[in-house]
Amino acid sequence: MILGCAIIVLLMGAGLWMASRVAKKAVEEGRKLQSSRQQEIVNAMQLAMQEANDETAGLITTENKSIPPPPVANTDQLRKAEWSSLVNDFLAARLLAIEPGATTSLESILHGAIADLDAAIDLHPVVESAIRIRIAESYLKLRRLDDAAVQCQSALDLFDRTFSIKHPYSIRTRQNLAVVRLHQGQITEAALLYQQLHEIRLVENGSDDLKTIETLRIASMLRSFEANPVGGALLSEPPPPIQRLLDLELPSCRFQPIEF
Repeated sequence: MILGCAIIVLLMGAGLWMASRVAKKAVEEGRKLQSSRQQEIVNAMQLAMQEANDETAGLITTENKSIPPPPVANTDQLRKAEWSSLVNDFLAARLLAIEPGATTSLESILHGAIADLDAAIDLHPVVESAIRIRIAESYLKLRRLDDAAVQCQSALDLFDRTFSIKHPYSIRTRQNLAVVRLHQGQITEAALLYQQLHEIRLVENGSDDLKTIETLRIASMLRSFEANPVGGALLSEPPPPIQRLLDLELPSCRFQPIEF
C-alpha cells in the first residue's frame, strides 16, 4: 500500500516536472518570438529613422548650398540680336514707307536704301555691311550684276577693316562677291577670290575640310578657263563652262546673306 502511494507520488511529481519543463520551454519560445518581433520592429524603426535623417540631411545640404549667381547675359548674342534687329528695321522702314498701290519699283527702293546708307553716320559697320549684302542679293536676283558687285565689294571692305579677312563675315562676303563675279563672267576676278578663300580656309580649317577642298577645285577650274579669250571680260551672261559650274549648286557657289 505504501509502495503504491509512493509510486503514485513519483508519477505525479514526474508529470508535474514534465509539465513544468513544457511550460518553461513554451515561455522561452514565446520570449524568443517576442524578442524577434521586437527586434524586427526596432530594426524597421531604425531604418525609417535613418532614411528620415538622410532625407533631412539632404534637404539641409541643399538649402545650405550657396546659391549660384544667375547666368551672365551672353553679350555676344545680345549684340548680334541688336544687329539683326537694326538690319530688319532699316529695310522694313523703307518697304513700309511705300504707299499702297504705288508703282514704285524694287530698283528705286533699293537705290533709295543705298542713298540712306551712304548718308548714314551712326550705323555700325556690321549693320551697314549686312544691309548691303541683303541689297546685293536683291540686285543679283534682278540680274543687276554691276550693282550687286558694288554692294558686295563695299560690304567686304567694311568687314575686312572691322574684323579681318579670316572673320566668318568677311569669308562669307568674299564668297558672295565671287559668286557675283561668276554670274558676270569675270573668270579672272572670280578665280582670285576663290584662291583667297582657299588660302584662308586652308589655314583656319585644314586641308581635309570639305569647303577648303571645294574652293581649291573651283579656283583650279577657273584658272583652266582663263585661256579662253573671253576670260576676265564683263559679259551679259557667264560663258557655258561657268554656267555649268553654277548649275552644280555647290555650297561655295551660292550667295548667302549674313546671319547673326
